[in-house]
Amino acid sequence: MAPLRLTSEHLALRALEPEDLGVLYQCENDPAIWGEGSMIPPFSRYDLKQYIANGQDIFASRTLRLVVEQKVDHQVVGMVDLFDFEPISQRVELGILIFDAFRGKGFAKETVAMVRSYVFDFLRCHQLVARANVKNVASVTLFNECGFESAGVLKDWVRDGDQWSDCEVFQLIKK
Repeated sequence: MAPLRLTSEHLALRALEPEDLGVLYQCENDPAIWGEGSMIPPFSRYDLKQYIANGQDIFASRTLRLVVEQKVDHQVVGMVDLFDFEPISQRVELGILIFDAFRGKGFAKETVAMVRSYVFDFLRCHQLVARANVKNVASVTLFNECGFESAGVLKDWVRDGDQWSDCEVFQLIKK
């Protein structure tokens, strides 16, 4: 069976491959993005190699990481996480990272459209959920522009050093 591969005009989503170890290592060990989620980094190359080698079954682990790459040259431009998958309640949460060098090109919107198709058409979810630090204007704008609706703000949700930030929760419900 061929690996999952979703495409748009410029991009493709695909499963992690052993060749992605370097870029995965950089992502997981980048302090600049630690404050966006609830990761407890850093991760060793060994741990990440095992993670890739074990494959991912969203129905078993309730999580799936996908690589975002350009179709023209297969250059990796980012990563997507689907997590907290609830098949009975038919929902999943989205995390998206587009690397700095590829921002401002519409890749995040293309990626969300591909994820939306996968989540609603393949996984048959009823809703896609996303959270964004309110200080992350780009993410808040992305989710608003992609049709997500604000479901509220979680106060003091994200800690960055000694500072706390609010987190906006977004929902995209299948019509």
